[in-house]
Amino acid sequence: METKTKTQLFIFILLVLDVVSASVSHPAPLKLSPGEKGKFTFAIDAALFSTDLQCKIEFESKTPLTVSFDALETKIGAGKRVFVKGEIKAPNNIETGTYQETFCVACNPLNVESGTTTKPRYCDIPLTISIEKTQKSLSIEKIQQPLNIVSQQWNILLIVLNISLIVTAIIIFKKRKRSIEF
Repeated sequence: METKTKTQLFIFILLVLDVVSASVSHPAPLKLSPGEKGKFTFAIDAALFSTDLQCKIEFESKTPLTVSFDALETKIGAGKRVFVKGEIKAPNNIETGTYQETFCVACNPLNVESGTTTKPRYCDIPLTISIEKTQKSLSIEKIQQPLNIVSQQWNILLIVLNISLIVTAIIIFKKRKRSIEF
């Protein structure tokens, strides 16, 4: 292969690496109940990118869920990975089912070098949320209140029973004592 062709191939490979070198992972699906919150995390990876990136999250809600990100913009050093966190809250009156929100991440190089620069943009990154209704467990306070009333009645009954046993024991003891004296 000719030197000029090898050089062109090398430059082409470098350009392709710049184009595909930044990537965004997908957050894991969440399962929530109505009124519950859940956290999610995804990574923006610039492992093979040769310059620092400024990445911006673009999000527009399409479901009744409330989605928030810890940061809508983040700086990523060349060759680094940044984890972005967020939170999803399901309203109390949401219907059961699977909901999906999507967002985009657009990155711009901070140090523009001469020549063409790559501006990676990733869209339709899914946030999948399954809403499942769960039976609300009875709280301890709600259970204790009826038990307190029942336990008070049992306590009174036990006290009366103990007093009756003591009085009966005293009467029996006195009768036996009299029968022994005669």
